[in-house]
Amino acid sequence: DARAAVASYERALNMLGTQDLHLTADAQFALAQALVAVSRANLPRAIDLARSARDAFAGDATAALPRRIEAWQAANNPRKSATRRARL
Repeated sequence: DARAAVASYERALNMLGTQDLHLTADAQFALAQALVAVSRANLPRAIDLARSARDAFAGDATAALPRRIEAWQAANNPRKSATRRARL
């Protein structure tokens, strides 16, 4: 369940710290996704986590995670969602 995932990813982030920036970025993005699965009210924190995860790969054009994060951010952008709802 998403709440259990949030707790697990929070623990993982605490243990990882800054030892491995890419593993930390993976955990941050997973936590961001789990937070939104729990509640859209968690979106601001989730977006911050996703942004931090994407930034960990700055300058690495071969990494797939930043592209996945950007796609997730586009799908979860509250401004785009509001624009989409207004068109309907």
